[in-house]
Amino acid sequence: SKSARNRPAKGKLAVKSVKSAPVIGTEVWLIHKSYTRVRPLSSIPETDDVHLLTREMRRYMGEYKKNGAEPFFHRKSGRVVLSLLHVEHEGKAQFVRGINSEVSLPTGSVCAERTAIGNARASFPNIIRKQMKGIAVLEVPLLNNWDAEVNQDLLNPLPPCGACNEWLLKIGEESPGFYVVTFQDLSLDVVHERFLF
Repeated sequence: SKSARNRPAKGKLAVKSVKSAPVIGTEVWLIHKSYTRVRPLSSIPETDDVHLLTREMRRYMGEYKKNGAEPFFHRKSGRVVLSLLHVEHEGKAQFVRGINSEVSLPTGSVCAERTAIGNARASFPNIIRKQMKGIAVLEVPLLNNWDAEVNQDLLNPLPPCGACNEWLLKIGEESPGFYVVTFQDLSLDVVHERFLF
């Protein structure tokens, strides 16, 4: 079988521990745990950070819905992803916006999550990772078509890509309890709250 071909022969490779990751020959398995809590927005107190972040995402989505996006900036994937980074700056919650840009150029694409992080650093140059508390991510229709049929093709709840996940894990190292919020659909009525460990 295919899995049998990929397994090391018994007794051929020693198992060692490197920073608590098992090493088998040249392979290293790193284990990152994440937990996702799924709950209706109506069950979350209005003063809770997740509720505040969701309210701000609803406002951001409403502004996007009025104006849409320039298709040029989304021509690689044809998808629009909005993000909001929750930061604590000077004792006050701030919600910094991000949007993906995928223009099919050799320089590559920029995801919504990393855009929000860069925007936060530009807005608050002295910000540190510990002040970043959480991020919300939502895919919305590109051509401002909000029909139910189009919305079924959206990838919500949309997890961060591998590169963004690495960035978020690095933030989580300095900001315990950092959370990633995604949504069941465009109603934002069901919240998926993921914690990185």
